[in-house]
Amino acid sequence: MQATWDDVMMGRMTAFWLKTVRGWEKSTRIAFAIAMILLPIAFILLLYGPPTARQPALIGFGGLLVAAQIIFMWGN
Repeated sequence: MQATWDDVMMGRMTAFWLKTVRGWEKSTRIAFAIAMILLPIAFILLLYGPPTARQPALIGFGGLLVAAQIIFMWGN
């Protein structure tokens, strides 16, 4: 199976992104990792949680997205 141009570019972008993240301060990397771990948990709670937990899960999901973006901009 031959790699397409899209596959090659995605691999290069991923390698560049990983190299960039390794250059971040340790606290920034830890904060971003925590946000990336909590995002799917909030999303699953949003989809499958009880109705009374959905609004707090939505607020938490939105807050985690904003926090992850701020951490990413801080790191770069």
